[in-house]
Amino acid sequence: MTKKSRRQKIIRIRKIIITILIIILSLTLIISYINYKNTLKKVGIKYSIRELILTVETVEIKEPIDIEETDTISNIKSENGSKLQALEKYSDIDDFNRIESLTIGDARKILNNEVDFEIDSEGKFENIK
Repeated sequence: MTKKSRRQKIIRIRKIIITILIIILSLTLIISYINYKNTLKKVGIKYSIRELILTVETVEIKEPIDIEETDTISNIKSENGSKLQALEKYSDIDDFNRIESLTIGDARKILNNEVDFEIDSEGKFENIK
């Protein structure tokens, strides 16, 4: 009987160890997936920032309009003036909905990797770190 009970104890310990390893691997996978999703959202934001800066520079070269470093997409949309028309001429303004609160100056800093930024759960720009 002692051999059988000892064998059962060893089997039980093995099952516990295997269960613990599966839990650890599952947690690692979940954490990696969450980090991957956040990184993917940040890459999307950076793509939008690149498009914004390219559009702003195109407007500054081709149009007699000066876009300030403190301007944001939401300010430009609310003014509904020549800046908005010029940006719409060279790009789809709705592509910048995720970065509406970002200033042009901060966008340049992000592209130059001078500062980092945070995003919200929806994948929109939240603030500069």
